[in-house]
Amino acid sequence: MNEDMTDCSESQVYKQRWLLFQLQPSFVHPHVWDVFEDLSCKLSPASDAFINSKTRDLLTSVRNLCFERSTVDATQTPLFCVLDEAQYAASQLQTSFRSDNNGAHRPVLREIVRAWESQASGHGVFMVVAGTGISKDVVDQAMTSAIMKDSRYRWCSDTGAFDHVDIQEAYLRKYLPSEYLASDSGKRLLERLWYWLHGRHRFTTGYVSELLLNGFRQPHSLLNAYILHFSGFKVTDSQEYVKQEQQDNLPVLSHYRLDFSKLKKSNAHYFMRATLPIALGTDEETYVEYGFARFVDSETKTVAVDEPLVLLAATHWINKNHSTNYKYFANRIKVHDQLSNGFENYVAFCIDLAFMKKRPLSDVFSFVGTPPHWANFEAELVALYRTGDGRGPVEESSVRFCASSGPSLTLGVNAKSPEETTAWLDSGCHAALCFPLNSMGPDIMFVLKLSDGSRIWVAVQNKYTSGKNGSMARPVLRQAMRSVTPSFYFIDKGNDTHPRIDAGTCSVLRVITSFPADANIKRCIEEDPDTEGHSIAILNIELLKQLTKKMSPVDLLQTLEERWRLGGKKRKRTGENSGPVQEKPKKKIRLKI
Repeated sequence: MNEDMTDCSESQVYKQRWLLFQLQPSFVHPHVWDVFEDLSCKLSPASDAFINSKTRDLLTSVRNLCFERSTVDATQTPLFCVLDEAQYAASQLQTSFRSDNNGAHRPVLREIVRAWESQASGHGVFMVVAGTGISKDVVDQAMTSAIMKDSRYRWCSDTGAFDHVDIQEAYLRKYLPSEYLASDSGKRLLERLWYWLHGRHRFTTGYVSELLLNGFRQPHSLLNAYILHFSGFKVTDSQEYVKQEQQDNLPVLSHYRLDFSKLKKSNAHYFMRATLPIALGTDEETYVEYGFARFVDSETKTVAVDEPLVLLAATHWINKNHSTNYKYFANRIKVHDQLSNGFENYVAFCIDLAFMKKRPLSDVFSFVGTPPHWANFEAELVALYRTGDGRGPVEESSVRFCASSGPSLTLGVNAKSPEETTAWLDSGCHAALCFPLNSMGPDIMFVLKLSDGSRIWVAVQNKYTSGKNGSMARPVLRQAMRSVTPSFYFIDKGNDTHPRIDAGTCSVLRVITSFPADANIKRCIEEDPDTEGHSIAILNIELLKQLTKKMSPVDLLQTLEERWRLGGKKRKRTGENSGPVQEKPKKKIRLKI
């Protein structure tokens, strides 16, 4: 028993020394900066026969040492030879080596594998080629051509991940001081680390290593800088704890950024509603190779796209270098499918754009009837999130997704059930916008903070319609007004989110968006179903025209409106809902309320 413990402790010491040797290769000799490079230079003139002979002698010595210190048959103990960061060997020096048979170009990975295979043959050595973002085809070609026979290696991709909060927390508790983790700031940090960094181990371990290098100082500020470094996204959650930390200069982060230069497919729909396509297509392995997705099973059949840091980085890169989010939503403004409504997405994007800076409510919304006294107050878009697994205080964060800044991975969330809708209403979701369940009524809901510190909820109903005689048809308008009236849908009226009492019983501003036809609510104001004092307004389309005028596609709203006014003469027939639906007033349209 004691001998086993001694052997275990000695083994641990050797492992620590070997790790130190790799981290600081100048440690063993004061006049040699990198002993590995020095050894490589000294061996470079040697012949292949000399290298092969010395390698076999070394493996024999290792095997004898294992035999002396082991109670089992050491001849059966496997030895492992590991090549890490193999993606570089697979992609570099691709034309420097040729196949012996047909002269085809091979990367340096093939030469490394072939050399090691020949030197270690017959010594019970197993090769492990490890890397990230590496093509399976490239590895297969390199391995097969290197050993000159059918490939015998096994592809392993289920290398583990922080897919459960308890597993990530257990890892973090090994490094972060227990006293800090017991504090409110520490508890909130654990929540944030799970939300932003879950997924592959390297995202969490990278942050921990930066925190260790920074002496555990400014953990919240460092997390913000870490996310910004990787993704170009400025997070705004937990500003209370950021302000409590010393405002020292943060270190220059050393971790390499994710590279999405080969990624062309936009994930703007995920940015808006937190939903991705069911399948990425036949090129799923390519997305894994680019680092956008990951395999979650050993058979490499199941691909997951669920890591916040990756999705943020990909969205930022595509938006900057390939195709903007605005262009994506503008091109689909008239597309309605099972996943979402194109006009709703476009309006939601414009709402975020309109509140990129604080604006008076009366600039964004045209109030119908007598406007409330707070109509001229400046407002900003905020997200509310109840911390502490839904038991803590509500945290308020600013939202400016158009400027790559916000407290959440996505601008909105697609609520697919009453429970998900209620969770957002109760500040149980990070996203600023909610696309509620259809049966609730509104198309979009969000929260605005007014200049006096109070908040109002905004419920929006959107209609892309050509109407009749320039205005939305009366039956459609009445149903739209009903859909945003709180007494006709469920909403949590007892909350601690500081609502305005004079904004109606539920502190809700009702908004109708109609395009290209005008809503013209005044016609039906006497038929308003609301009896609880909730103001009603129209989204200012003229403001949206100004904000998007120079964004590609240029002058979209003005162009669509002109085509509508000309009666569709310039409208292109594309075979898919190329324009607003002509309404027939005689036919009643029933909505599920």
